[in-house]
Amino acid sequence: MHFLEAQNISYKINDRNILSSITFDIGFGELVKISGRNGSGKTTLLKIIIGLTKQTKGSLTRKSEEKICFLGHKSGLKNYLTVRENLLIQGLKIDSLNLGLLEKFNLKRHIDNSVGTLSFGQQKKLSLIRILNAKERIIILDEPFVGLDEESKNILREFMDSIRKENRTLIFTSHIDLEDNYREIKIDD
Repeated sequence: MHFLEAQNISYKINDRNILSSITFDIGFGELVKISGRNGSGKTTLLKIIIGLTKQTKGSLTRKSEEKICFLGHKSGLKNYLTVRENLLIQGLKIDSLNLGLLEKFNLKRHIDNSVGTLSFGQQKKLSLIRILNAKERIIILDEPFVGLDEESKNILREFMDSIRKENRTLIFTSHIDLEDNYREIKIDD
């Protein structure tokens, strides 16, 4: 079943076309990669899908009222809080699951450090831990592999595979050519 249908989606700012006549549908249980060069409109398309931006032409129909979990370029982390506090304010427990994820991402030793002291890559990993806990059936990630080391990229790939097995949907943008089984929506500029 498709939960999302896009017909001839276009987006224009002033006289510049960002997106032109993009048509696709997405169902539950799919991994969907949105690809294109820098500036081709990948992030804009994600914002249209989640409702932060309105397309200038075309129609977007969501056939499900499912909540969407979104991680954009900005992490949403509070730099003045510790790693632990950032997990707690998200409603997450410091349990064996999250301690295991912190360990996997080499962040456990930083649990009581403020997020502002972490590198970009470490902050990205912490943001992903918050996403790995998401219960929503639809997860959207903007450039999730940026700033990650190879080990962390592999953890993210494992997560992507588990999403599909749970009949949940993951939509993501990336410049990385993954060997995983996903459907690709290419945006040409």
